[in-house]
Amino acid sequence: MTTTPPATRHAHPALVRACAAVGLDPAGATLVQRSVNTVYRLASAPVVVRVRGGGPTPEAIAQVGLARSLAAAGGPVSRLLEVDQLVGAGGYVATFWHADDEPDRKWRTDNLGRALRELHAVELTTDLPPWAPLETCRRRLAAVEWVDPADRAWLAAEIEDLESRYREVAPTLHMGLMHGDAHIANLLRAGDGRPVLCDIDSLARGPQVQDLVPTAVSAVRFRTRRRQQVMAATYGVDVTRHPAWPVLRRIRELVTTMFGLVGAPNNPQVAREAHHRLRTLQDGDTAARWYSYQSGPSGS
Repeated sequence: MTTTPPATRHAHPALVRACAAVGLDPAGATLVQRSVNTVYRLASAPVVVRVRGGGPTPEAIAQVGLARSLAAAGGPVSRLLEVDQLVGAGGYVATFWHADDEPDRKWRTDNLGRALRELHAVELTTDLPPWAPLETCRRRLAAVEWVDPADRAWLAAEIEDLESRYREVAPTLHMGLMHGDAHIANLLRAGDGRPVLCDIDSLARGPQVQDLVPTAVSAVRFRTRRRQQVMAATYGVDVTRHPAWPVLRRIRELVTTMFGLVGAPNNPQVAREAHHRLRTLQDGDTAARWYSYQSGPSGS
């Protein structure tokens, strides 16, 4: 069963309306992903449509402008289609992307490391939103009203503690353009063959080494240690040796745990894994193995 946030349960009618607004045909569209965004690939044109609950917020408008500026600067990111963007459709908003940037199952961590190194070298004059993962955690905590009061209190205190600890280590970090959710699943092969990053909703100005943290956390939690070694060698930095690593790791782990808690009511498997992650964080167990929200420990 796919984890389906409530805001994405009925995204297909929004797809139909949004496509009609820009002159595209949604007939035969394929569902690619259903998460925070519901992603469709059109059959009628090489276009990917990302549908999300809500409206064209100032933050979303800024992200579209940033995506365009980054693509114009030659940054390694997926490209917006030259049509109206953030098309409102019945409580949803849609963006349209070139579909000739496609997933490649053969991508490896070295491809991700090269794309990140290229991204981090881009200099933009466009204002970047600040990296604010703990604000994301606060919003998610407010959304999960069903969480046990003791767990809610612990999560609120953890957010405050991490915010304080991050302020202490921030002066040791180089700030710049960052992807914000960098992992291989967010890597595509562009038409010219180079790796480009998609799912760029989290583009921000923040500690660039944070883009190395997802791979490093996976090395510990998912036992993919070889990938971390490759990332360090390819990018040229081993984030686990940075003084801020314990704080950056904990922030990433909390963000992904909160993501699971939001999706938990719709999927018992996600609920089990999210609670497993929460318990390991509460127990201070930094070595406990985690599992994918999709597969679980049994791989089912």
